Amino acid sequence: MENLNQEIKIENFPKPVSENGFLKILDQMKNSICKIYKNDGYKGIGIFCSIPYENRNINVMITNNQIIDANYIQNNKQINIILNDDKEEKTINLNNNPITYTNEKYDITIIEIKENDINYIELDEKLFMKNSKIYYGKISSYIIQFNNGEKASVSFGIINNIDNYNIIHFCRTESEVLGAPLLNLSNNKII
Repeated sequence: MENLNQEIKIENFPKPVSENGFLKILDQMKNSICKIYKNDGYKGIGIFCSIPYENRNINVMITNNQIIDANYIQNNKQINIILNDDKEEKTINLNNNPITYTNEKYDITIIEIKENDINYIELDEKLFMKNSKIYYGKISSYIIQFNNGEKASVSFGIINNIDNYNIIHFCRTESEVLGAPLLNLSNNKII
């Protein structure tokens, strides 16, 4: 693997956005990300995404396997989520979703969602093509997270490398934040 320190230059990092820019990002995403709650309280973040599956796109919620794993899905009928700036609570029924995927190694869970009033974000597939190295160090990215499950924040950085399912980025994340989505700042697609 190449030396990552060679690529870290302050000019590669995106310039801070204005307060209005920050608020615009949060407003655009408020119906696309959610807080996930289980019986014992807040567990992390989920993001709603439209992904290619067979010959069509399906709407899914993506989160970490640490938040919702195969055992939880097998033993529970639903999860509770909160979205839209903490104004809307929904229950996601786990039994009615024909497509459910969990992977402990890659720490991902994908659950098909049938809700119509959610904003589903697209994947930024260009970053996973053969020639994707041309984008490294050039893609300004951001992470939306909820500090301690409460206040929403946005952290900005760049993509430095993509190696299989590992994405090396320089967005600062808070501790105990699971499932926070990494997004492309230029198009608001999921990286």
